[in-house]
Amino acid sequence: MNDYLPSITVNIQPGDDNASYKVVSFTGNLDKAGLESVRTKVEEVIDTVKSEKFVVFDFKNLEFINSESIGFLLMLHTRLVKKGAKLVIVHAIDHVKDVLDVIGMLKIIEYYPTLEEFRLSL
Repeated sequence: MNDYLPSITVNIQPGDDNASYKVVSFTGNLDKAGLESVRTKVEEVIDTVKSEKFVVFDFKNLEFINSESIGFLLMLHTRLVKKGAKLVIVHAIDHVKDVLDVIGMLKIIEYYPTLEEFRLSL
């Protein structure tokens, strides 16, 4: 019996007026239990992308990410590319950013230090 409960929440918001992006904010740990608790909700965001050019994952409050979750990000990125959109990561805390950088994710998925910097890039 697994007594471990996920400690993650996801908040989904449209971008600013007339924006071509959605923002998905994560708070907590994206570990095995966390991924299972948010997988369906996050996949629905990807599946409903129509006019948006970007789905922005805001990792400002993400405290931990494991390898299974990183694989999930790559799968979501691939699905978005097939739809003509991109996954973008913003605002990762230092140790999460370091993990993504070391494994080469930030060479595949665009990264911006803040949401504002991403907005300025549009």
